[in-house]
Amino acid sequence: MSNIAFLFPGQGSQCTGMGKSLYDNISESKEIFDRASNILSDIDIKALCFEGSEEDLKKTENTQPALVTVGIAIYEALKSKGISGNIFAGHSLGEITALCAAGYLSFEDAIKIARTRGLLMSKAGADASYGMAAVTNLDFDTVSKCMPENQDVVAANYNLKDQIVISGLSKAIEDVTPKLMKAGAKRVLPLKVSGAFHSHFMKSAADNLKEFLDSIEIKDSQNKVYSNVTANIHNKETIKDNLYKQMFSTVRWYDSMNNMKEQGITKIYECGPGKVLVGMTKKISDSIEAIPVYDIDSLNSINE
Repeated sequence: MSNIAFLFPGQGSQCTGMGKSLYDNISESKEIFDRASNILSDIDIKALCFEGSEEDLKKTENTQPALVTVGIAIYEALKSKGISGNIFAGHSLGEITALCAAGYLSFEDAIKIARTRGLLMSKAGADASYGMAAVTNLDFDTVSKCMPENQDVVAANYNLKDQIVISGLSKAIEDVTPKLMKAGAKRVLPLKVSGAFHSHFMKSAADNLKEFLDSIEIKDSQNKVYSNVTANIHNKETIKDNLYKQMFSTVRWYDSMNNMKEQGITKIYECGPGKVLVGMTKKISDSIEAIPVYDIDSLNSINE
């Protein structure tokens, strides 16, 4: 395996204007946006990314195909500079982008999955009583022990050793907050999301996505993609099942990054707007060089 990995962020990293400077300057990136516009007839992906309001961009059904498009556009721009590798990972939604970049999913299928997944998750999260919150200064086991037995709120994202995201009913999050604070949490910060993602409340949406995934072809590839569900490298035969399970399972990002480090990864490129995964990488390991690529200036600043 190479010592380079490409990481793709999930929801929350989106911003107005994302991808525009690459569209204007890199022909490979422009082609990706143009293809996305032709594939998704029900939304204007370029207008959404380049000019979309914060309100429109944060709608789950819009965010997901938009971020897949931007992520692949950035990855193609990196390839145009001769930067390559065979290790990939994506946080939550970003796993779809990673599987596309690695060659297991066609671009057309990837953004169709993202659009369908987003619509299903939006529908499942339509009830305003759902939410998520970031818990800092507690480890995963401690947070898990604080969760109620009825699973009205669960540990959903294992991002860092001391940063766990919980997901479930808003009332349950409120109720468990004092217990988390008493256990040593520094903060329990509610997130601006539209559903209880990566919890059993997404099971019905996942069941519907599973039916859609049955029509998708998983292609052969020699590249390696880390699974959010297992924190290990995907097997081609289990990709669909893991994409299904990922919707209602804990995202094991911290474990995935530690496994990458053990495999000898020394450099990562974050392909997406923002620097969320770069920030996490720096906190997980000071031996991995973390480079964010999100526009033409950040691309041109890379010296390979």
